Amino acid sequence: AFPRGTRGTRARRHARAMNRRLPTVTPRAAALLLGAALVLWTAALVAVQLGWHASLRTGGRDLGLFDHPLSNTLRGAFLASSLLPETARNYFGFHFCPVILLFLPFYALHDGPEVLLVGQVVALAAAAIPLFLIARRLTNPPHALLIALIYLCYRPVTRAAACGFHQECLFPLFLLAAAYAYLVAGSRPWAWVALALGLATKEDVSIYLLPAAA
Repeated sequence: AFPRGTRGTRARRHARAMNRRLPTVTPRAAALLLGAALVLWTAALVAVQLGWHASLRTGGRDLGLFDHPLSNTLRGAFLASSLLPETARNYFGFHFCPVILLFLPFYALHDGPEVLLVGQVVALAAAAIPLFLIARRLTNPPHALLIALIYLCYRPVTRAAACGFHQECLFPLFLLAAAYAYLVAGSRPWAWVALALGLATKEDVSIYLLPAAA
């Protein structure tokens, strides 16, 4: 709703003008366009990540801090790593990040850091889906598609997706999934599940949720 008076009239005119500028896109067409964009974006960023890794540019120690504990877990040493300080031979003594255990099934198929690099790109791409669904509920399909595409083109997102592995990159997917479950689907249990997974990303991510809690 717009406020009454001259300011409200101008706001309504501006909104109608913006709607006229955007092409008519059905919900199905918007979803298909987003799907195509996600496939292209994921393929491009996966190629960049694997290319950087093949040329030894992914930062051996940083990536090894995640790869070594997961690889050792498959061999019976739960999240153990010789790359960590002597006071924290277990990864949970270095960072509390239970969510990385979600990569274990994929490590059983391929024991290597490529799993982390590809998984990070997929997680960042998948975050655009709940974002699109939330925006479609609040606006219309063209605007929702535009918002999702802006997210994919946002430089910090593309830079994070293309530069090594960072567990914080998993957080947007869980946060947006929780918002979708609560605001759009009306499912509080699934919202709590997604939120719990988000909090399991790193020990300090709860700070990001303080504004929402307030």
